[in-house]
Amino acid sequence: MVKRRVYDNEKHIHFVTFSCYRRRQYLDNDQARKIVIGQLGARLTKKNGICIGFVIMPDHVHALVWFPEVMKLSSFMNKWKDQSSHTIKN
Repeated sequence: MVKRRVYDNEKHIHFVTFSCYRRRQYLDNDQARKIVIGQLGARLTKKNGICIGFVIMPDHVHALVWFPEVMKLSSFMNKWKDQSSHTIKN
């Protein structure tokens, strides 16, 4: 079994990626992409983070994010994915 590794104990820029369930193309329409971008901004504001750049593909997202404090990445990613998914479903 592969052990999950999180490198968040230093103030580095993080390259993060997440995929849609079973690589389905949920992000192929403009409204879904706007939701993901909106949630990215909202989550970064709450964590005082900065997004250096991002790419939204039809079935996955890449982003470069930075936080002024350590140990913020995991909670940021969980909330970003959860809120985006929930809003897109509704």
